[in-house]
Amino acid sequence: LQGANLDEALCTGAILTRSNLQEAHLNGTYFNGADLTRAALSNAKYNNKTRFDASFNLVKAGLKKVGEVAIAVSPAPTQKAQLETPSSIVDLTTLSLTVEDLLLMFNHFSELGNRYLGNTMTSRYIQSSRPSLEWFEQFEVNRSTAKVTYSPIHLFTYKGSIKDKLSIAQIELSQEWAKKFVKSCTMIFKDFPKMIEVDQLVFPVV
Repeated sequence: LQGANLDEALCTGAILTRSNLQEAHLNGTYFNGADLTRAALSNAKYNNKTRFDASFNLVKAGLKKVGEVAIAVSPAPTQKAQLETPSSIVDLTTLSLTVEDLLLMFNHFSELGNRYLGNTMTSRYIQSSRPSLEWFEQFEVNRSTAKVTYSPIHLFTYKGSIKDKLSIAQIELSQEWAKKFVKSCTMIFKDFPKMIEVDQLVFPVV
């Protein structure tokens, strides 16, 4: 949908997860109840008739206003907003995360690692920083691409799913995994943390 003309389109309740709406025309478009999670909206144009949910952050999305500001209430504190605060302040017990959320974040790390460090080093760092507990053995790292996948192993009586929610202990250990990986990458490429997109994180890593 890059550059698409969606002026006055009725997108109420639309599923637009990870869609590319960059430079799209959104004058008078209705996005009430739409799922815009991880959608790319930079330089998309909107006007005072465009409708977004109250929790939608126009500035962070990179939208450009045409005329008056679009109608949208300042977003209430959300899980994503907490990520910009120091990790010591964020209460991990308030997070609701799934295996899929974790996979998306680590595969974002993989893409960055491949770009700046190479896939061999990236896959090595992901594996070496992974907690040495049975549950984490279900996360496999492809040595060629550094991509992380979830493959429940036979040691578990319950065959897991990427939709499974993480326990508080699993979230805490996953955060340690992510922090160790980022720290390892930073030792080689000091600006690595700056390359990480905040909206790809599920908890603070630095």
